[in-house]
Amino acid sequence: MQHWPNAELLVGAADTANLTKLGVRTAPTRLLRGGDRVGSLTVIDTPGHSPGHVAYLDERDGMLYSGDTFANVPRLLVASVLHAIFPLPTFGTHDPAQTTRAARALLDVPLRTLATGHGPAIQGPLPAMRRAVQEAGSGREPGVVTRVAAGWVAHLTRLSTDGAVAGKALAYRDNRPS
Repeated sequence: MQHWPNAELLVGAADTANLTKLGVRTAPTRLLRGGDRVGSLTVIDTPGHSPGHVAYLDERDGMLYSGDTFANVPRLLVASVLHAIFPLPTFGTHDPAQTTRAARALLDVPLRTLATGHGPAIQGPLPAMRRAVQEAGSGREPGVVTRVAAGWVAHLTRLSTDGAVAGKALAYRDNRPS
């Protein structure tokens, strides 16, 4: 964080072990737990996508920022549900069953708008959230076509991401100040 000396690193408390395992050297400025406040936002524990995953509720306007508990591509889904068009939230989910439980708990939050980690925000989201949680809890396995297509999407995404990361590293190396 040497490039942003005044930036704060806020992390869900249960994610500290993951940071260490991943070799992250920057210590969090603050560990977040359910009920904490960050400005106008109330922190809600939503473990599953990662052990310390959190969502944020802005009680001023009823906006819930669910992060990767839900994804809205191509439609609203709990991140534990594999979809061929956009499988990445599922592949990156630490504990699918816990993600589904967290999504179910968010049904009780007094919200007017849902902003997910991926896709457009949804006004009046409760019916779609209920459908998504019901689908996630159904235990239905994705079909072979979905699994194969999702695998290809993940592979192609990894290739493009690896290329972008390598390109940024080269650009930084070639353009950094002397």
